[in-house]
Amino acid sequence: MKVLGLIMEINPLHNGHIYFINQAKALTNPDFTIVVMSSNFTMRGETMIMNKFARTELLLANGADLVFELPFLSAVNSADLFGLNAISILKNLQTTHIAFGAELSDLSKLKTISNLLKSKKFNSEIQNFLKLGNSYASSALKTLTLLTKDKEIITNFALPNNTLAIQYISAADKLNYPLDFFPIKRIGNNYYDKNITSKIASATAIRELIKNKEPINKFVPNDVANYPFKDFDLIEDKLFHLLKFTFVNKTCEEIANIYGVEEGLENRILSALKESSNYSSFMEKVISKRYSYFRIQRTILHILLNTPKQLQNKSNYYLRMLGSNDAGLKYISSLPKEVKKNIITSFKNIQNNVVVDFEIKATKLYDLLTNSENIIEEYKIPIKKGE
Repeated sequence: MKVLGLIMEINPLHNGHIYFINQAKALTNPDFTIVVMSSNFTMRGETMIMNKFARTELLLANGADLVFELPFLSAVNSADLFGLNAISILKNLQTTHIAFGAELSDLSKLKTISNLLKSKKFNSEIQNFLKLGNSYASSALKTLTLLTKDKEIITNFALPNNTLAIQYISAADKLNYPLDFFPIKRIGNNYYDKNITSKIASATAIRELIKNKEPINKFVPNDVANYPFKDFDLIEDKLFHLLKFTFVNKTCEEIANIYGVEEGLENRILSALKESSNYSSFMEKVISKRYSYFRIQRTILHILLNTPKQLQNKSNYYLRMLGSNDAGLKYISSLPKEVKKNIITSFKNIQNNVVVDFEIKATKLYDLLTNSENIIEEYKIPIKKGE
């Protein structure tokens, strides 16, 4: 039996995602397709412009048999932990194949990079660049250039899809989990491109169109084009004021004990807040060579949710089914009892589960930022799509 696993965020679903799903299924010819999907916040700390329940329905309508959640504690994380949590879920669900988008579709070179990152030489050399105040991503790239002369590897290493592809390979190796990998070459615009040159545009470019209230129907399915997206300006304004209030309500010493707050970052954030009148000016002041835009975004969310530092650098996930079709339910019924008993179908009556607790808090924060009421959906059964 072939079980295909895909790891996606879809913020929002667009033509490139549909191409990717179709290509993955064409390459692997799976009996079942499982998507592990980030919940209401992305790995980079962005607020999703479509809630997770709407995105689940879209995935079920476009090739997924099952949609499982990559929860807040799993997803709003560094790339290595994002990958480890996602692959851990797929391992539990007994996935046999995984496809992922990549700018570099040469699997052997992706595996070479993964092996280099695990080497003692890499872990030794990277410390020198970190001590100079470089970010981890910048330090990793500088270190890699010392370990290989392969220009294709160096050029592709830091590209966003490749970064995650490498982490998926590394995670499977760490978990000693044999998977058949299928990298799918990214087509159309690059991840961060804001200029659109084809019907397959980047999610970044599409979000920019949405923000400017321009039409997106050429680049997304009809049910996405007509969706009432969340208000970017409202989200940023609320994030800014909630963060200011948090620093009124907590001391810097308390903030320092929160997930992701290190090396005096709490003081840097407080200083930037005092000098800023809005979210964008705050971000301009707080980011630096050491602290990337995305790291700050993630840290802000953890500060607002008061995520304790004890949860940092740990794999935190659960098996939570967001939706299925008939084929997906058939597959679930075929799984061993010990797996099925761990699958969460509703948060109703779930107690003493830190990942669930933080997912509920994250949904409440999402509702506050977007003027939504998604928290009610957390206690309902998974979305069911008939064949």
